[in-house]
Amino acid sequence: GAADALPSTIEMVNDDPDANDQYAPALAVDGMGQRFVVWADDNGAGYGTIMFRTRSAQGDWSIPEIVYSERGSGVDLTIDASGRPIAAWVNADYLGQHYIYAGQRSASGWWNNNTVEWISGAQQTAPAIAVDAAGNAYIVWQDGRNDSGDIRFAYQPADGGWQDHQMINDDSGANWQGTPDLAVDAEGTLYAVWADARNGEGEGDNDIY
Repeated sequence: GAADALPSTIEMVNDDPDANDQYAPALAVDGMGQRFVVWADDNGAGYGTIMFRTRSAQGDWSIPEIVYSERGSGVDLTIDASGRPIAAWVNADYLGQHYIYAGQRSASGWWNNNTVEWISGAQQTAPAIAVDAAGNAYIVWQDGRNDSGDIRFAYQPADGGWQDHQMINDDSGANWQGTPDLAVDAEGTLYAVWADARNGEGEGDNDIY
């Protein structure tokens, strides 16, 4: 019943219960019940360090790890078939430009962080990431290089870098598209969804595509 869906244990994941601000968490769970969590933590500095912890089904939370230490927010997380977490986030530089970063954690705990697509002025936000059974990663995000917002896509093969960058919304106007999400099925087929203002009469009249 519904009561069975209620949380049996509520606990704090970050380990510093002081005045620092933690926000924008993302969670993934593997087939063995191991939990993986990323979030942004201002660490008292006023901007987000991307943090990571994991916990096995029967164990304790791991020591917190720094994924990325400079101005991160907007985090998403998935895990591949081998149990390796892959995270995506927004980085804001000192000039107010926003870029999408992604990184995969190795077995030794090292994160290989890379910019997905470095375009000045694009104001990239709201990433969503997915991975297929072969370890190929896919990412979508909101991108402002051409107008108020398009949905962009990139692909990373299991043994390569980010490539195949393209816009996936199909309208030719300057309408806003944003807040995408992404999923991949067992056959490797991708599905993306986003909010879209192409039919709207003004702000607050979006549809879902």
